[in-house]
Amino acid sequence: MPSADTKRKKNEKKNAANNAAASNRNIPGYNPIQTSSSSSNQGSQLSGRGVAVTPSGLPPTPTGSVSQSLATQLKLPSGTTGYGKRNDSSASEPAGVIAPARFQNSSTASVYSGTAAVTTGFQTTQSPAQQTQDPSQQKGKQAASGNADQHDTADTTQSAHISLTSDHRTRPTEARQLNTNHFPISINAQVLYQYSLDIKQLPKPPCERSGAAGKQREVDNSSNTTDGDNKEKKISARIKRRVILLLLKDIRSQHPDISFASNFKTDLVTSASISNILVQQPITVDYYDEDEVRPRAECNKFDITFGEERVVPVDRILQYLRGDGPPFAGFADVGAARSALGQVESALNIIISQKPNELMERTPNQQRQPGVTFNGDKKFYDVPEHLDFDQSDSMRSNRNPIRDGYAWDLRKPGFLLALSGYFRSTRGLHQASNPLLLNINTTTGCFHYGSRDQMKTVNQLIRDFRSTSQPSWEHTEDFVKGLRVMTTYRRASPALQKKFQDDSIGEVRESIFTIAGLPLTNKKGMSTYWHDQNEPTSGNVSFLDSNEVFTSVHTYFNTTHNAAVDASDFVVRIGSNNFQPASKLRVLPGQSYKAHAEPIIQGSRPPAENWNLITGRGLSMYRLDPLKTQHFGLTHPNSANDALRVGYHKLEWPPFFYRTQGAPTAQSLVTTLKTPSWGLRNQQFAKGADVSGDWSYVELYNPGSGHQSNDMDIWRTVETFDNDHVGKYGLKNANLTYSELDWDHHRIGLDGNLLTGLRAFRNRFSSIKLLLVMIGHTKPGDAAPFYNIVKRWGDIEADLPTICLLKSLGKNGRAQYSTNGAQLGNLMLKFNLKTDERSVNHHLGVEKRSPLLSKGTMLVGIDVTHPNGKYVKPAPSVAAMVASTDEHFNQFPASLRTNPRPEDEAKYRQGQEEVKCLEPMLEERLDAWLRINGDASLPHRIIFFRDGLSVEQFEMCRSRELGQLQRCITKKYGELGCSMPEILLICAVKRHHCRFFRPLDNNNRHDFAKLDNPASGVVIFNGVTYGQNEDFFLVSQDTIKGTTRPTHYVVLHNEITTPMVNSQTGSTRPVTIYDIAEMVYQLCWVYGRCTKTVGLVPPAYYADLACTRARIYMSRVYNPGLRLSRTETYDPTTNPAHRLPLGPRKGSALSHRMYYI
Repeated sequence: MPSADTKRKKNEKKNAANNAAASNRNIPGYNPIQTSSSSSNQGSQLSGRGVAVTPSGLPPTPTGSVSQSLATQLKLPSGTTGYGKRNDSSASEPAGVIAPARFQNSSTASVYSGTAAVTTGFQTTQSPAQQTQDPSQQKGKQAASGNADQHDTADTTQSAHISLTSDHRTRPTEARQLNTNHFPISINAQVLYQYSLDIKQLPKPPCERSGAAGKQREVDNSSNTTDGDNKEKKISARIKRRVILLLLKDIRSQHPDISFASNFKTDLVTSASISNILVQQPITVDYYDEDEVRPRAECNKFDITFGEERVVPVDRILQYLRGDGPPFAGFADVGAARSALGQVESALNIIISQKPNELMERTPNQQRQPGVTFNGDKKFYDVPEHLDFDQSDSMRSNRNPIRDGYAWDLRKPGFLLALSGYFRSTRGLHQASNPLLLNINTTTGCFHYGSRDQMKTVNQLIRDFRSTSQPSWEHTEDFVKGLRVMTTYRRASPALQKKFQDDSIGEVRESIFTIAGLPLTNKKGMSTYWHDQNEPTSGNVSFLDSNEVFTSVHTYFNTTHNAAVDASDFVVRIGSNNFQPASKLRVLPGQSYKAHAEPIIQGSRPPAENWNLITGRGLSMYRLDPLKTQHFGLTHPNSANDALRVGYHKLEWPPFFYRTQGAPTAQSLVTTLKTPSWGLRNQQFAKGADVSGDWSYVELYNPGSGHQSNDMDIWRTVETFDNDHVGKYGLKNANLTYSELDWDHHRIGLDGNLLTGLRAFRNRFSSIKLLLVMIGHTKPGDAAPFYNIVKRWGDIEADLPTICLLKSLGKNGRAQYSTNGAQLGNLMLKFNLKTDERSVNHHLGVEKRSPLLSKGTMLVGIDVTHPNGKYVKPAPSVAAMVASTDEHFNQFPASLRTNPRPEDEAKYRQGQEEVKCLEPMLEERLDAWLRINGDASLPHRIIFFRDGLSVEQFEMCRSRELGQLQRCITKKYGELGCSMPEILLICAVKRHHCRFFRPLDNNNRHDFAKLDNPASGVVIFNGVTYGQNEDFFLVSQDTIKGTTRPTHYVVLHNEITTPMVNSQTGSTRPVTIYDIAEMVYQLCWVYGRCTKTVGLVPPAYYADLACTRARIYMSRVYNPGLRLSRTETYDPTTNPAHRLPLGPRKGSALSHRMYYI
């Protein structure tokens, strides 16, 4: 007879299953199906229909995910038994690579579809039900999906076969492995439960607090504001975090059998349903702050309303990722499955972040400050116990870096601090083993100065800040605004002690406020009066006291609170009518400073150091608290031994060609290289620019900067540049022009009107084709304003390409213009590409070039840049598109457009990355192609590289941006009667947190570069990729400092149907993910601005550079200064200053060239 425990366990499982089934109505697209052994039978049937075979020793690629969606939504020709059936059994794939892509060779493979599923995967299969579906039904489904822009691609299969050699692929052995910063996690729970939280503060009479010059609400006005008499009070993030923490303390004590976790903003995750607890809503929380031990009688009260219960289907998602269940694991389609996967990842992120989130709480009475702080939802930082910097070494760490984290003084006279922290993210991947991974990476952030035992006063902070560059008081106010501060005078105040005793309130405690600003307005006759316009000090700022008499802050605090405030101490504003002496306020540690724009060099760590931090403090920071999370059933990694290992490949360096000086033909350099870096010595450009005119130079000289202008220095550099570079690298008809009799025309003083000087120079030398601008500064930051003026003038007004050269410090310590061959050689790279739209610096060899880069292929890069910081609102974003015009992929002219922002401000941050103007930009680029290649010769293949997207924005790119591109192509190709091109859309992601490290047992030294970083050419196809043959990580350049960050390339849409031909056997096969990786890597060797490989594929890199140039054009509204950013509203229709041209005039000579590099 079964025991009572056995019966109880069976009932629990039964109830859990019933709850899951009953709650699945909350999952979009959920379609319950039987999970019997029929799924295995289905798999055996599929294997006979051309499913790609997984290489031995690797997890099988899932066949029940995206593949079915792709097959069902494409119209297959009659007689086709499977999508991508392979007939060539002799062409094998390299060991260690996930099964390659399989494409259909029919003419309908590139039919456009507005649905996401069509453009997702490579490997594609069909279930028997899908294969026998009536074609008319399939056609009807396709029409219903909104495919109004389909086009016939029958001609695309008639293109010539592409030859691909098979002897260049490496076969990894067991030793060819890398450590990753991903850790497998497992969860036993079949479902989780998630609830949204809506928090509202209940109204109550204002509670006055004594102790300040003015009156302050219990929850200060800076945190909670009212937009009107009838509008709800806004609750600050800090207050909301505290309210949720108080809720968790109460609900955990009442329900110890349930685990709870929250992101402390909007959501709560539980291990079991709490619908019975939520019968009576809302739940009221009595608020008390971190400096209090219990709520007061007159405390603030908050109502928390829970949203509808959402069941998070963990078991179904694990089935979906492993590919061991029915198609889409019971979800209606791939979109529904992806939505559920996002729910699971979000819930797991909340659970894993629970520990550091709760570590941010202070103990009562501020006996100890919190040891962890955060910046955003995914990054947590250690707050140092103390700061003990060696004055000779600002990068010295704390005495116990693993416990307290690293901290560095940023040398901003003591007011900014760099702290080390840890990023975390949970990823769900399509693979049989380890489908759930925890990604942990180091990060470094900028914070206001302070530690747990050493907090600066606001007075010190302001003086340190103002000692840097004499900022305005508006900038000073902006620097301290929003800081959380703690008083230091309340405990010793006689007035407060007496009041608390008389009112029986209890012990006097210090208060915590948020700084709202400085008292910068002079309001005599109102509540405040500022006697002196120079500095807002306690002796200068007065307020109207209870006797209707103006009293200075200095007098009030000294007489009322015996606070010993100096008359020169600054005053800050708390709320709208509360003034505090800055010397009596201490800055709480761990507060992020988001305005810091300079790179934090301390964040660049070698791989070994990063590995130790990730597997040490990183793992411990996110280690689960068993008392609070035990019922989630989540298994967490504990050490470096739990880190995931992945196999990798090493791609060959491609041969590339210059024209050797004196040689009749171009010759390859790759055979002589030891590193992926080279120089221009004894080389000529493969195709030198035909300048057909003069070039000249000008110096921008600032007499007040301390830099001395030396005529001989200038002439030595100019002469070297002309004789040793312009004359030797193969440029044609490039002549230096200057006037010895009128030397001053080559020097323009920066103390006058720079534009006037440049215009006068242009009038003097009207025939020049390029201008070398020499700027008399050694620091790029000092030269930036002059650089921006030169580029706006040259690109927009003068239609003249410009190249800028800064001074550098010579061996003698004197600033001078360089005559170094390498530096001037880099200028020549720009010279060649900017002065002729047909010039070529160097190019790939034809024999080993990827077949995807055959003649007739166009490469396109797309990016978008946004205003940030202090800008004129609502200034638009700017989108850039660059596209190749030559067969050597050297020339990439650009198109720029303003990208309208959504009218709804709340949607702006979510939708701002979408480019709305792709159609006119692509039409411009196709016109440029025709201009170079002939009026009837459009490209037969277009490869798009989209830069700047996050994972959450992939669907937007697939469904909306791709549609714009397809509409333009359909229109343009239709007008000229051309066959439709093959389209490949790839997203290049640089901002990710995946890193790779050399294991101690990997002795393949040639696979690693300096500091044991993976060498150029290392590519990873599995383990940490999405697992559907749609993405890879590529290391394309050697890293000389810090830890290598590979670029993640994700194929979002593919129409390549031209088969790859084995040149030795003549057999054909479809394009694979390996082919695409090889193509991308080869392109990284032909970047035009330097003589080495680059870490981002050049089309995306050029699009980023074009966006950077666009920011210069938009600087009037992107960087207007603090005052204008507060007073102006972007309106180009009424404000002429906002009508900013983007780039050269359309049709001008410069518009056809790479002016932006």
